[in-house]
Amino acid sequence: MTRTIGLAVAVAAWTGLCGARAASTAGTMEFETRIEGEKKAFAPKHVAAVWIEDAQGAFVKTLLVRGLKQNRRLEAWKAASGGTMVDGVTGPTLTEWGKISAKWDGTDAAGKPVADGGDKLRAESTWWNGAGPQIAGIVFEKGPKASTPDAPDAGAFRDIFVGWKPAP
Repeated sequence: MTRTIGLAVAVAAWTGLCGARAASTAGTMEFETRIEGEKKAFAPKHVAAVWIEDAQGAFVKTLLVRGLKQNRRLEAWKAASGGTMVDGVTGPTLTEWGKISAKWDGTDAAGKPVADGGDKLRAESTWWNGAGPQIAGIVFEKGPKASTPDAPDAGAFRDIFVGWKPAP
């Protein structure tokens, strides 16, 4: 009896020291939007970035960067990510308005699973020689249940869809 109690106390102490691990549900987040901008400067040529932040606003992972030479204009993405593109899909400057899409596998830039909770998809675009004022932020719930939050149009981003689907 004494051994059992001693073992239970030791396990409780160990758990307290290590902290409980947060759940990390495997799954996929899908994002799609249509970018529709103004006739300014270089339009309809434009650059865009899509990334994930956690509930505290910390950068998690780049999903998409379009505009390899002009991505310096994506100031919000640069500030959040430090300009790292190793974890996202990259491509040239977009040459016309239209749809962009990205998928997220629930991992961070190092490939480690991200804890469940409220995350935010961020998107930025610009089409002139300056900072991109076209920024969208959509909060969604990563976890064991599907999540498809309402995502109203934001700036140049139209028909926004964000959906988290846990793995079967």
